[in-house]
Amino acid sequence: MKILAIVIVSILALGYLFVQWANKPENVAALQEKRKQDAAQKIEDAKKEAIRQKEQAVFQKEIEAKKAMMKLVIDENFAKNRFEQLAFRYEKIPYFKFEKNQLDFTGLIYKGQNAQDYFMTSKDDFGDFAAEMQTGTWGSDAFAGIFWDAQYKGDQNPKHYQAAYASPNTLYVETGDDDEHFNLGGLIASENNQVIRVERFGNHLTVSVNGRILFDENVESAGRGKLGVLIGHRGGIRPGPESISIGVKRFQVWQ
Repeated sequence: MKILAIVIVSILALGYLFVQWANKPENVAALQEKRKQDAAQKIEDAKKEAIRQKEQAVFQKEIEAKKAMMKLVIDENFAKNRFEQLAFRYEKIPYFKFEKNQLDFTGLIYKGQNAQDYFMTSKDDFGDFAAEMQTGTWGSDAFAGIFWDAQYKGDQNPKHYQAAYASPNTLYVETGDDDEHFNLGGLIASENNQVIRVERFGNHLTVSVNGRILFDENVESAGRGKLGVLIGHRGGIRPGPESISIGVKRFQVWQ
């Protein structure tokens, strides 16, 4: 009881001292000035947010207007079991084959095997564009997606590019800024059949998987470059062989 009484008395004493301190003229004036500054900052923040929303609405209208005027310029549907508009230079790679009107990438990855990326590339350079790719992917270390802003030197893979690609469980977005990844499923759940869509207007990038927008930001932009289909695997990082299978059913680009 004595300890409780001491605690209560201490709290009351501290409260009294705080009230006396707070009621000093200089402290009252400082508090009033702080409240005044906070109110002014709140008004300024509200103005900035209203301007941002207005600019965003204008920008969105501009994007929608550009979309309405876009034309389909690449349509790879593998009707003839080959690429018609993208450069394909992997005829000797056994993972690749064309059948049943799609591009297949199938095989085993063995322990210690190097990771590999494969690029099927447009002939022309692109600035603003919308691209969409339909795939079926099996094997957690296999991935497929879309790349753009690629700068080439000879027949080597591009060193500089941006990309959005996915395994059955994860979407990866690499923009040259902060690369990000997004969960598509867990160890049991996965999203094997995917429609990956990329829209790039200026430095604004939107990426969706099966209609679900996962990335919608302003990013670093190289301006113009090649684009196309990116397929690959992460190498032999498992204790034993892993089976991978990717089927690309369609790749379309609007400009």
